[in-house]
Amino acid sequence: MNFYMIIQYSTLNFFLSKIIETGSINIFLLLLVIIHFLKDPLIFYLKNRKKNIIKKIRYSKVFLYTARQKNIQIQQEILQIFFILIHFKLDISLKRKFLFKGMLIQIKKVFSQNLKKILKVINLEQQKILLNIKQQIVSIIILEGI
Repeated sequence: MNFYMIIQYSTLNFFLSKIIETGSINIFLLLLVIIHFLKDPLIFYLKNRKKNIIKKIRYSKVFLYTARQKNIQIQQEILQIFFILIHFKLDISLKRKFLFKGMLIQIKKVFSQNLKKILKVINLEQQKILLNIKQQIVSIIILEGI
């Protein structure tokens, strides 16, 4: 390299470093100006946001407290209903034992008769299905034989 090129290269580097230096200073100053002018609206926005969040937290706490109270009431009502159901079950079982024993026997007879009828119908349907399957198998065998 000759001397002239070295000087050009060093001056170019010098100017580029100065441009970068002044550019970075300008960007820094621009950021300071932006922060200075946006500081007050930003602080105002953040304070309002904080107030809104605090209000929502308070509302949520009240809502949670009322929900817990309702939950406790509902659990108490469920417990009462459970005790009533147990009482009714015991009462019904006693009545079944002493008052409706004959009716239960009659109901069992009717139920067993109906069950026998249903089983007969199911057996008939099964036989029909088996017969249909046999006919289809025979027709397939005949068709393959042809």
